[in-house]
Amino acid sequence: MAAGPAPDEADPAPDAQGPVDRHRLAERLLGQRDLLVRRIRRVLARHGGSREHAEDVFSTTLRRADLLAATGRLIDGISDDHLLALASAIARNAAREKMRAAKRLDERHRRAAEEDRDRDPEPALDATTARPESVDALLSALSPADFAVLSLRLRGLRWSVIAAELATTPAGAQMRFYRAVRALAAADPDRTREP
Repeated sequence: MAAGPAPDEADPAPDAQGPVDRHRLAERLLGQRDLLVRRIRRVLARHGGSREHAEDVFSTTLRRADLLAATGRLIDGISDDHLLALASAIARNAAREKMRAAKRLDERHRRAAEEDRDRDPEPALDATTARPESVDALLSALSPADFAVLSLRLRGLRWSVIAAELATTPAGAQMRFYRAVRALAAADPDRTREP
């Protein structure tokens, strides 16, 4: 009785499909970059998004396709048409997620602006009576971010505008402002009262 070759000696079938070479996958997707970015831009335009986000969504598409390859959920023999369809679906979902996140952020900013309108504006600080040497000493106690929030608030800007400028929330901007004021009070040698 003739025995066939041992399992590890057998030649794999020519159509066997193993895990994807991640570098080759990236090259294939980058070869389709222009087409994918055009599709992403169309999806973003339909959902009210900006076209500038297309590159971010394309990068997300590459990362997610790489994750599929790394976890073995993508086979090496996938045709270019199927790979393009898969990448398009990934890009479409990523674009929708980006638009939902942008809408949530806009809603938070809108609510914060409404809350700012309901609050009484705080009086602006008056730095015109301070001596120049004491101002320099006080400003050296501030980080660049603290200085930015103080200068924006001293210009009379609302918390929502300051938050947008500093890429934070209105509550975060307020907290940074009050911490900066406390840092200034602690650094003031002429201070005679508690803040």
